[in-house]
Amino acid sequence: MAIYTEAIMSDEYSIAEAKNKFSSLVHEAETGRAVPITRRGKSVARLISEAEYQRLLGARPKMNWGEPFIDTRGWKFDRDEANER
Repeated sequence: MAIYTEAIMSDEYSIAEAKNKFSSLVHEAETGRAVPITRRGKSVARLISEAEYQRLLGARPKMNWGEPFIDTRGWKFDRDEANER
C-alpha cells in the first residue's frame, strides 16, 4: 500500500506541463507519489494511483441511517432544569 506524504513531493506541474507529460506523470503516480497539478502557481489537483483512490474510497465509514446517532433511551429531559443551567 502506498503512503502519500508531502515530504516526497518536490515537483509541481502546471496544467500545460501535465498535459505534455501526462504519460510520465501517470507512471509517477503509479509508483506511489501524489503528483500536484497547479494553475497560476496554486495547487488545484493531485494525480493519484487507482490503488490509492480505492483505498481512500474504502476508508469512509458506512453510516447506518436507521440507528440514532446518540442513544437517548432512559434519559429524561426536564426543560425547567435545562433552562436553569
